Amino acid sequence: MENNLSDREKQILRLRFAIDRPKKSQTTAKETLETVGLEVGVSHNRVKVIESEALEKLGIPMSDVYYNRNQVREIIEKI
Repeated sequence: MENNLSDREKQILRLRFAIDRPKKSQTTAKETLETVGLEVGVSHNRVKVIESEALEKLGIPMSDVYYNRNQVREIIEKI
């Protein structure tokens, strides 16, 4: 999949959607903005902005994040 995401955007999406966790814990796991912010060294508000911008670049509406989470995860796993 061709995308123009920065390394930071990719990292934040992968953390937020628990992509690198064992399959067993992926179905319900979603790291909090606070947790991701601490790991990457930015505020939780900045994580929210970066996540939103990255999803927009991928053409993923926020409604899909809430209602089609597994499809969104599949897209993010490929980046």
